[in-house]
Amino acid sequence: MYEKKAAIGGQVTSAATPEFKGQLRALIGWYERQLEQLHVHIHLNHEITPDDPALQSADHIFIGAGAIPLIPPIPGIHHDHVIGAIEAHLQKELVRGEQIVITGGGLTGCDLGLELAMEGKKVTIVEMRPEAGQDVMYINRAALMPMLERHGVTILGGHKVLSFEANGLYAENAEGSKVFIEADTMINAFGMRKNTTIAEQIRAKFEAKTSLIGDCVKIGKVGTAVRSGFYAASAV
Repeated sequence: MYEKKAAIGGQVTSAATPEFKGQLRALIGWYERQLEQLHVHIHLNHEITPDDPALQSADHIFIGAGAIPLIPPIPGIHHDHVIGAIEAHLQKELVRGEQIVITGGGLTGCDLGLELAMEGKKVTIVEMRPEAGQDVMYINRAALMPMLERHGVTILGGHKVLSFEANGLYAENAEGSKVFIEADTMINAFGMRKNTTIAEQIRAKFEAKTSLIGDCVKIGKVGTAVRSGFYAASAV
């Protein structure tokens, strides 16, 4: 197994940082123990390229390159005080100030909003759809939304982000009016897109023995990615 980062876990690592995500942290630990017991050789800090000798000698190649953040072309999105959700989870020093605005009210944005609110931040979630959490499983949403309310998280549904500014952002509300929302730090949780570049490069060179798995095939939840890998391995 080859992993370009210093530890296994992928996006689960960032998703597991909140206090209320203990089961996700336990899942990573479980996989670490299982891989060790099964004597799987793990090469960390090793980014595979299509010319890597390991690919040439392999009988079969599974590529789980995951997904990368979706960054829409919104003015100001590359300002220093506008960061991504993954960075907000893993590099808390980048979340400056007390007023935090999260753009995107899916599961990622809601989880992150709750995490920061539990740390004492004043959080506002800006969601383009009428309501936040629409991609969250019903049983999880039934617990998550009341927790957001209990910790004082403001949710602005029906708001489309127009631009990021030095001290906040402009959005268009459901009535078509332009509103300004103040923020010290703005966090993008617009979603993810498939990381297909390296996957397609490797498959083009070793098509007969390559299988793509997880989010680089279709964006999904943790369980979806796990099942994708299991089914692909079972088919070999």
